[in-house]
Amino acid sequence: ALRLRLPLSLETLPAAWAVRVGGSGTRAGQDYRQVPVLVAWHAVPGTHWMVIAKTDRAELLAPLRQQAWLIAAGVAFALIAAACLAWVLLRRWDMKQRYALLAVRLREVDAIATSERKFRTLIDNLPDIAWHKDAAGVYVSCNRRYAEALHLDDSEAIAGHRDDDFYPPELAAKYQADDRRVIDSGEELDSEEHWLKDGQPVWVHTRKAPVLDNDGRCVGSIGIARDITEHKLAELALQAYREQLEVLVKERTADLEAANADLEGFSYSVSHDLRAPLRAIDGFAAILREDYAPQLDAEGQRLFQVVSDNAQKMGQLIDDILAFSRAGRRELQQADLDMGALVGEVWQGLEEAQWSGRGRDLHLGELPSARGDPVAIRQVWLNLLGNALKFTRGRAPAVIEVGGRREGAENWYYVKDNGAGFDPAYGAKLFGLFSRLHGMDEFEGTGVGLAIVKRFIAKHGGRVWAEGRVGEGATFWFSLPCSDAL
Repeated sequence: ALRLRLPLSLETLPAAWAVRVGGSGTRAGQDYRQVPVLVAWHAVPGTHWMVIAKTDRAELLAPLRQQAWLIAAGVAFALIAAACLAWVLLRRWDMKQRYALLAVRLREVDAIATSERKFRTLIDNLPDIAWHKDAAGVYVSCNRRYAEALHLDDSEAIAGHRDDDFYPPELAAKYQADDRRVIDSGEELDSEEHWLKDGQPVWVHTRKAPVLDNDGRCVGSIGIARDITEHKLAELALQAYREQLEVLVKERTADLEAANADLEGFSYSVSHDLRAPLRAIDGFAAILREDYAPQLDAEGQRLFQVVSDNAQKMGQLIDDILAFSRAGRRELQQADLDMGALVGEVWQGLEEAQWSGRGRDLHLGELPSARGDPVAIRQVWLNLLGNALKFTRGRAPAVIEVGGRREGAENWYYVKDNGAGFDPAYGAKLFGLFSRLHGMDEFEGTGVGLAIVKRFIAKHGGRVWAEGRVGEGATFWFSLPCSDAL
């Protein structure tokens, strides 16, 4: 039998280690072949023997290595498969993104194409001619109207041509100079041209504008031209009509001045030539009544009194006509008016005879201030308040109310009384010249006072109107523009 003796002091020998340590345990080391082994030992109780078992480490680990390789191969395969799957998914995502981007670009291209078609349709259907040139003055495109004007087959046929190909040298040079001016200045250019075509005048208005790229550099120009011949002819006709109208106005003004001169002469005649006979008639009638009263019976004296009264009425009528005439000719002198103070002044200035022996009650409300001619507006208040006193003669007391308020851009004023009133059906006639709704035996007057009121208020840009009922009094209104609206 083979016997091998090895020293117990050999550290790498598991059997020597087991003898020295005793008991039981495991250890890795090298056997006598210097081959790595794994050793397990256990002492036999009651003896000096020990049971030692060993196995080669390589033999023990071989299945583990095989499994490790298999695991490593599986992991590597899984990693490769995962990488492939990730690549496929990434590729699919990238393709999806590309398709989405392509769809967006296709929609953008379609939108641009649609917009281009709409724009082209719009440009081709303009009544004007339009074109596009590059910075060198070469045509890029034009609309259908321009192509027809140049006798081209279609609007694309103009591309590559210059103005020299279509226009006389002088006109082409002008157009090119205008294009260069627009490109160099970067500003729009408006021009108007006039020439004769087949012996008839033609006017064209042209507007040119620069075309800029994304960097703001001018890369060309666009233009649009419109035939304004009809407009120009209408403008010339209007100018001729305006000149003719000015001549007509001058003629009418001369006629009006002549009529005013005649009216002034008539007024002078009325003031002097008619007054003298009336004064004579009134005076002689008074003399006859005084000197020959004993020789006249009651009827004779009454007749002379009628002559005198009518002469005085005729004189009053002449005064009222002259006042109405002056109201139409008067030049208004605008000033700020305190209406409350003006009404108070007019009320105090009325003759006592208008209300002698009877009660009267004036209610003066708030009156907005106004702007107007002081003399004219004073006459308005004088006539309205005088009428109110006259037509309340049968009332005891006579109640007269004066007030006003603002309505939009106007100030409204009124004089209200509790007098005789009037039939509303005839209210529109109240402000007419010589219009009377009451007989002379009821109320005196010539029918001129309210006509003067209407004329003065109309010259101020206002209105007059009246409200009333028979036996229930009347309210006379007039309006004036607010001073802040003038």
